[in-house]
Amino acid sequence: MCQWKTNGNRQGARRRTVAIGLFVLLTGCQAPAPETTDGPPKIRLQLNWLPDAQFAGYYEALLSGEYEQAGLDVEIKIGGPDAAVLPKLAMGRVEFGLGNADQLLLARQEGADVVAVLAVMQDNPRCIMVHESSGIQSLEELQGVTLAMGEGNAFAQFLKLKLPLDDVRIVSYAGNIAKFMVDDSFAQQGYVFSEPVVARQRGSDPQVLMVSELGFNPYAGIVMTGRKLIEDRPEVVRRFVQATKAGWLNYLSDPSRANAEIHRLNPEIDLASLESAIPGLRQLCFASLASSATSADSFTMDEHARTRFGNMTAERWHTLNGQLTELQLLKPSDKPFVPSSVFTNQFSDTPAAPVTP
Repeated sequence: MCQWKTNGNRQGARRRTVAIGLFVLLTGCQAPAPETTDGPPKIRLQLNWLPDAQFAGYYEALLSGEYEQAGLDVEIKIGGPDAAVLPKLAMGRVEFGLGNADQLLLARQEGADVVAVLAVMQDNPRCIMVHESSGIQSLEELQGVTLAMGEGNAFAQFLKLKLPLDDVRIVSYAGNIAKFMVDDSFAQQGYVFSEPVVARQRGSDPQVLMVSELGFNPYAGIVMTGRKLIEDRPEVVRRFVQATKAGWLNYLSDPSRANAEIHRLNPEIDLASLESAIPGLRQLCFASLASSATSADSFTMDEHARTRFGNMTAERWHTLNGQLTELQLLKPSDKPFVPSSVFTNQFSDTPAAPVTP
């Protein structure tokens, strides 16, 4: 029997971020392989939030038949504040889950043997949103405001370590922009393609400060699965990853179909907001690849960008591991960190070395 380990931490951030230390796994720490039936393998994908632009490629792959053509019966499970993606993934309740790279490293420390197989967003979308009227142009200038953010998150710990935050009052993040809309001295966390877009459409003046520009840039929108599924059914993983890539590439070229579905599932997000998010998503997804967006309505990808879409590098994972250790969210280890133990490109790009045990 395998069970999650709980470790004390002076900040308490790891428990809040990962939220898996209370789970005891009665059937092992790996998701079982999809059941073998006469039909296609049944695949459950767990989102980490409610349907919005960051999940559009998965809905496009479902609607356009990419998953069906790959011989998979895929169910997209809607998330939310209590999605508990990593516990569900490790306990075998889902075959794939979504999250960020820092969450995966923290979960692995707690005993979850999960692996990243695709990184949809090369740059992290996390931002701090201030009012243009504040005159603040960079995170280093952040002062004289009330800042709403989840202090238990790794990015928040990073900001507190690296920034002076003079005359900054930190409060809990409420999950909406209501306070921002009525208080010019209010700042808050957000995703660059979400909260700032909505704020502008409602007549506010958001100034976006990207956390990645300060040096904390975990891969975002990563597709994760258990090592056991990789070992037992690698062809299923490959088909899912390739179909997911196709869905995202189709969406970034023509977002209309998936946007309509997201709006249907989550009416609070209007079509105009989803359409306005497209340029930002394209930039995040292709940050390190040769591609070009000629306008908001016309987007082209060269073959290199299409092939390498979603790939990760050992250097990025190594940097992140060091940052989380510096923040005391990861415990120092006598053993060197092996990036290939936490990610693989073997299903999104060939040839590639297999993931390290």
